[in-house]
Amino acid sequence: MIHDVLLPRTGSTSSDQATIVTWHVAVGAQVAVGDVVAEVETDKSVVDVESTVAGTVVELCAAEEDELTIGDLLLRVDDGEPTTGGAADQPPAPPAGAAAPPTGTDTRPTRAASPR
Repeated sequence: MIHDVLLPRTGSTSSDQATIVTWHVAVGAQVAVGDVVAEVETDKSVVDVESTVAGTVVELCAAEEDELTIGDLLLRVDDGEPTTGGAADQPPAPPAGAAAPPTGTDTRPTRAASPR
């Protein structure tokens, strides 16, 4: 499953902005939770940004020297687990032109009454 790693609030800065100084990972790199993935510069200092998920980096969503806002997408990591809750897990759609049963109608088959 693909996970987004967002730019966190860093240190004691009052700014909501940070600039990517350098990437420490590239697409295809393996990361663990806590691995440093980038250095960003705030109005007060340069700080490390750590991965919040383990897996393979599949996309860097900003370039060095890009200015981002806290909460912006930094990179995407694939944890190798199958996607859940997506279209593949949904029941198939009814064929085109098929009428859906009316809401609140009992659609169970009925049995013929037994002769008495």
